[in-house]
Amino acid sequence: MIIVSYNIKGGGSRLKRKSIGHLIQQEDVDVCFIQESKLRELEIGVVKELRGSDLVEWSSSDAVGASGGILILWKKDLFIPLFSFRGLGFLGLCVSLKGKRTFFINGYAPCELSARRRSWSHLLDIKKNCPESNWCVGGDFNSISHVEERRGLSNRNSIDINSFKSFLEDLDLVDPPVVGGKFSWQNSNGKAMSRIDRFLLSESLMEDWKVGAQEWSLIKVKGRGDFCLAEKLKALKVRLSWWNKTVYGWLDLKINEACKEIHFLDNEFVVCAGNVTEEIVKKRAKEVEIFWDSLSKKEGLLRLKSRQTWLKEGDCNSRFFHNSLRSRKGRSALCSLNSRSGIVEEVEEVKDFVFNHFKGFFEEEEGSRPVPLDLGFVKLSREDRELLEGPFEEEEVIGKLVSSNQSAFVPGRNMMDGVVLVNEILEWSKRFKKSCFLLKVDFEKAYDSVSWDYVRFVLKEMGFGDKWLRWMDESVFKSFMSILVNGSPTKDFEVHKGLRQGDPLSPFLFVLVMEGLTALVRKSVELGDFKPIKYGEGGVVDIL
Repeated sequence: MIIVSYNIKGGGSRLKRKSIGHLIQQEDVDVCFIQESKLRELEIGVVKELRGSDLVEWSSSDAVGASGGILILWKKDLFIPLFSFRGLGFLGLCVSLKGKRTFFINGYAPCELSARRRSWSHLLDIKKNCPESNWCVGGDFNSISHVEERRGLSNRNSIDINSFKSFLEDLDLVDPPVVGGKFSWQNSNGKAMSRIDRFLLSESLMEDWKVGAQEWSLIKVKGRGDFCLAEKLKALKVRLSWWNKTVYGWLDLKINEACKEIHFLDNEFVVCAGNVTEEIVKKRAKEVEIFWDSLSKKEGLLRLKSRQTWLKEGDCNSRFFHNSLRSRKGRSALCSLNSRSGIVEEVEEVKDFVFNHFKGFFEEEEGSRPVPLDLGFVKLSREDRELLEGPFEEEEVIGKLVSSNQSAFVPGRNMMDGVVLVNEILEWSKRFKKSCFLLKVDFEKAYDSVSWDYVRFVLKEMGFGDKWLRWMDESVFKSFMSILVNGSPTKDFEVHKGLRQGDPLSPFLFVLVMEGLTALVRKSVELGDFKPIKYGEGGVVDIL
């Protein structure tokens, strides 16, 4: 089913109505939401012009004065209309679609926040009274849910954003991502723009209509969190492959077709001899836009694949980028490997060898390890534990757990503090001829070698609650990996140790892991196994 929404900013012009009707008919639209029609007491002729067909049914809310006016158009016999209803800033239609009650809501939100809140509250009350129905809510909401949805405007009221975000959460409908333009409105000079228009759909409608690229919402998987995530990512991979073919797969064909169409229209210019219609001018401008857009995408794709910077002189340099791409593939290809049993050269054998190597590397080593006791970890208070397990806030607690000798990844500390302090100690010892012994330890593949059992031990010793530990089990300690060999992925294998590079949690977990080494060193100082460096007036350093 194809549903569109237009803010036509007045439907009094017959030419505008016919243009809209032509567009709707061309796209074979099933349901059309129209806002700001500025029309009262609609006549059948006006509706037919807007729909572009005689086979049309509609429901409308008249304009008030010279503003407003909401209209829903749909193909005749598409569904069975049950009743329509109106509220502040919206027009609703309840129908029977495939034997199930479905609500279509066309919204045109008021400018005042208080009025929009009343409108949202009314819609929520209606939805609560009809929990088993399908819902399709669309139109001009006159609000944004994130600051990224508005550009060039200073008015980014956080109260408005939070109120609208809360409304979307309470409505419990899917907000499909936009495809194409990021914004739905812009001012006349193009410097200010916003995404104030959107569609919100029930998950059941997403499944029935196969909306866009919603493979993520369409697949229902039961099982552990990591298994569900893996299955959904597989579905997303299929959709991304389709998108890649659609956007980048036929660029040469698009360029050639656009060139042919431009040449044909140029001949029309000559034939018309100064009497060129506006339609031909717009069509040529559209083909020129397609041509340059496809050409830009092709050049950008070649640049990305070749990993070369843009050449300032000459043409698009496609041959240069093709040669660079082939050269890079040749250099980075893994053609053979030297194993204990001999040289591995076959494609599948190389993939299996790489797979087994990394699978073995990320296996946890078996055997018993000594468990350190009474290391004196700083523990979380009850208030801090409740803060961590509650809704996310800006207040941080990691600084309370990490010793002052650690300066990386802790708010308010600088990573270079440790380096500066070491240099100061060395300078001090040389100046006053003090003997000292400094040991610099480098962690080989530090992130990859962290034991998950040890991370759990540290978190428990620091007083993290069961809820937080369960979160870590689901988000960190359950993961699968696939290795890309010459552009082809191996099969998945389960990971049993290590912290993921790029994961926002990894730096903070690693800092907490390093507290174990800090605690061991300080315990050795307490037992008298070695003495810390004492410098200046009361300065003591045992580990950095």
